[in-house]
Amino acid sequence: MKYRVFGDKIVVRLDPGDEVVNCLEEVRNREKINGFFFGIGTVNHLKIGFYDFHKREYVEKNFDEDLEVTSLSGNIGKDRIHSHITVTDGNYQAYGGHLIEARVSGTMEILIFDIGLELTTKINEDTGGRILDI
Repeated sequence: MKYRVFGDKIVVRLDPGDEVVNCLEEVRNREKINGFFFGIGTVNHLKIGFYDFHKREYVEKNFDEDLEVTSLSGNIGKDRIHSHITVTDGNYQAYGGHLIEARVSGTMEILIFDIGLELTTKINEDTGGRILDI
């Protein structure tokens, strides 16, 4: 992973083998940032989740194949990185959900916008999910 800071923005480049969520956590911890991000790239391992409101838990799905990341977006806060991802396979079939883990195969390019406000979460009593505490 390499990154550069430009004022309130951080440009991140992930390399083959980098784990996306771990790298975002590393940048957050080093730079003490809170904000939102988006990115594109390729992965060869992906674990995503779909939140089941009745069970109050994520139903997970794993992919171990080459995938194009057509959209990566989320927020990065003091106590959580919350991200969603959309990918396509070689047949142009799209999959998406809550990003749990992903390993970069070629590259991933992410732009983080630091908003200058500490983002924390709390549990929503109605859904059991974690939401921004604003």
